[in-house]
Amino acid sequence: MPAMGLIRHPSAAFTSFLVHFIVLSFDTTTVLSRPILGKASVANAEIISFHFLHQLSSPRKGEALKGIRQLKQYLRRFGYVNYYEKNSVSAADDDTFDELLESSLKTYQRYFSLDVTGIPDSQTLQQMMKQRCGVPDMNSGSTSMLSGSSVSLFSFFRNRRWPASQTHLTYGFLPWNNRIINIDRGKLSRVCRRAFARWSAVTHFTFEEVKDYGGAEMRIGFFRGAHGDGADFDGRGGVLAHAFAPTAGIFHLDGDETWSTTTTTTTDPGADETDLESVAVHEIGHLLGLGHSSVRDAVMYPTIPRGVKKVNLHGDDIDGIRALYNL
Repeated sequence: MPAMGLIRHPSAAFTSFLVHFIVLSFDTTTVLSRPILGKASVANAEIISFHFLHQLSSPRKGEALKGIRQLKQYLRRFGYVNYYEKNSVSAADDDTFDELLESSLKTYQRYFSLDVTGIPDSQTLQQMMKQRCGVPDMNSGSTSMLSGSSVSLFSFFRNRRWPASQTHLTYGFLPWNNRIINIDRGKLSRVCRRAFARWSAVTHFTFEEVKDYGGAEMRIGFFRGAHGDGADFDGRGGVLAHAFAPTAGIFHLDGDETWSTTTTTTTDPGADETDLESVAVHEIGHLLGLGHSSVRDAVMYPTIPRGVKKVNLHGDDIDGIRALYNL
């Protein structure tokens, strides 16, 4: 069954709306060695720190300015441009503000509902500085459609879903997590159990924690910097986590973040903490095959600030997972 899932034909009343229903391309030949960053990932994972954004002024097309090369890498990493596919390999590694960069900035600005200026203005840079998931927001291969009586902005990965016969999924934790990060094992277990339960409530899936990490269908671990999957973590802030599309089942978290493991669903994390449950709910969406949504209130929105708990599935998240699995 194609990953497009159910495509409902819109009524005439809604044909004036454009719905960005992104179907992300994915290189299945390297699924066990690379997360779902697809062709937009940074080869061999040069760490792209977001700190360069603080020094970047507002250049214009044709200008050369320090930081432009990193800006190109940032946009490439998150799926907005690929100089290699555009036969502009040399331009990918220079500091010249070219036409392809301008075009990719406009795409980025549209995705996040910013003013479409084609330059890295202050509001665009502020958006880029936000900590986020490491999975690209978009990639080659997309379609636009209307869904029922409302605009849907969810996405999912092309031909990546769990088989119909596999609805009970097990998950396990990296045995040496405590060598990477000081986190209470019991709290980690409870947080992830709640996160999986949210998806179980709206799908046909059930989830079970097992002690056998290697034999689990979904494997959760904390890592720092380069950790062998071609998508290095970048220290505190920046990229928080990333996950693999079905059926690889890999979920990595950045061990350099300050994680909150609040034991209740109503307690907000500290102002300087990132809520682990919120990130887990998001990454489990990727484990099940969902991509990002441009709906700001959706769990599958790419960014989440510190001090915020965002664990309740939005209608867009639910529509997306049900469309993916024809539920």
